[in-house]
Amino acid sequence: MLKPLGLTHGHYECRSLSETLPVFTDLLAMKIVERANGQAVVQHPNTAWRLVVHEAGAGAPDKPHNNHYGVRVARAEEEPHWAHELAEREFPGRGYVPQALTHGTLECDDKEASAAFYRDMLGLQLAGGGRLSVYIKHAATPWYIVVLPIPRRKKLLGPANRFTLTLASAAEVESAHRELLGAKGVTELAALEKRDGRASFLFADLNRNWWELAAA
Repeated sequence: MLKPLGLTHGHYECRSLSETLPVFTDLLAMKIVERANGQAVVQHPNTAWRLVVHEAGAGAPDKPHNNHYGVRVARAEEEPHWAHELAEREFPGRGYVPQALTHGTLECDDKEASAAFYRDMLGLQLAGGGRLSVYIKHAATPWYIVVLPIPRRKKLLGPANRFTLTLASAAEVESAHRELLGAKGVTELAALEKRDGRASFLFADLNRNWWELAAA
């Protein structure tokens, strides 16, 4: 079983950064942390989780509704996913204040098999869910992924739409690559990439959803 330090990044594919980034900044209160080489990193001020937005051009495929990210506003009856509540003055003139980037979603073929893989192979925590879905998260942080069983899935996401798990060192990433080679539930394993003392690789799980393992 992997022992990640955290679920640190989500990845999102878009057609145009210039058209997409205002949705994150002007509607969802996020800040652009980095922008270069056809991608941008955005982050909500109340959420340490970062979202990497990849520009793929006009050919970027549509994504199913069940592959989305969730942003939460304050409700008295909700358990908050933030340390402090943003004031209206920090995001004025909209009539609402996005308080946190709280979750992402994935489709799956089999709920129970998927939950077992994410827990027993990836080292994530099962954190509830409804009659149909299961929630997975890293134990150290509040954001989570909703995994939804969808019969007869029509579209599979490419590697640009993925989640990043961070491990403690490049050596742990290399060890994880060996561990996942031929492991049950891993349907595709990309080559290990090493550069400037860092290491990372991509893999597809039993549902053909993509993940990245990277060193801290």
